[in-house]
Amino acid sequence: MKNVDVVIAPSSKSLSHTKARMKCGCGGARMASMPGITEEMMVSGGMTADYEKVSKLVLNLRSLLSSAREIRITTNLGTDIVFDVQGCKWKADTGLCRAPGCCINLPAGEVYVAPKNAEGNIVVDGTISELGLLKSPVEITVENRYVSEIKGERSDELKTILESAGELAYNVAELGFGLNPNARMIGNALEDEKVGGTIHIGLGDSSTIGGDVVAGIHLDAIITKPKIFADSQEVEIGASDKYT
Repeated sequence: MKNVDVVIAPSSKSLSHTKARMKCGCGGARMASMPGITEEMMVSGGMTADYEKVSKLVLNLRSLLSSAREIRITTNLGTDIVFDVQGCKWKADTGLCRAPGCCINLPAGEVYVAPKNAEGNIVVDGTISELGLLKSPVEITVENRYVSEIKGERSDELKTILESAGELAYNVAELGFGLNPNARMIGNALEDEKVGGTIHIGLGDSSTIGGDVVAGIHLDAIITKPKIFADSQEVEIGASDKYT
């Protein structure tokens, strides 16, 4: 990858959170990472968005959040978690990949950050990487940025995946906001985390997005219909009608 100009990666596992991808970027290659993408996703849903418009949504939200010290997320299902993001660098996945070293997802459309700390409870009602779309919520307790308890119908499956990667897999690696108006909740985390109006919380490796944990795994858990507060001020990110 270091010896080419462009990498298009429809892969079974994500290259986004790997040292290989970082070395590729350092070599100047532009990459579109598409882990788990299907033929149907190539021609419908989030992939069909106008990425000039998506880029404006993403960059506007990044600008709004860039000076925030604390983000709180709540939902009617019981999510209530606070993230310390003071001094953290917010990232933008706009869908436009024009500069040397740039790496994006396709479908794209999110703003995300590696938080310094996180405390609270998460009730995941969307998709979890490798588990797909949930039929019933999974409850996750976070203490001092690490998952301390997992409950719910598929909790044992999630625990097995995390345990196989070691204790650093329990790190809360990412807080992200979906902003793609064409993305749909289909059970594939690549697209589901981009659905407008959702948030997602990544577990595991944060080293490639500005964090300090190298875990060898990165799983995303998507939460629908959140309320978002930046330094106690509510932030609207635009809900989608494509949750199902």
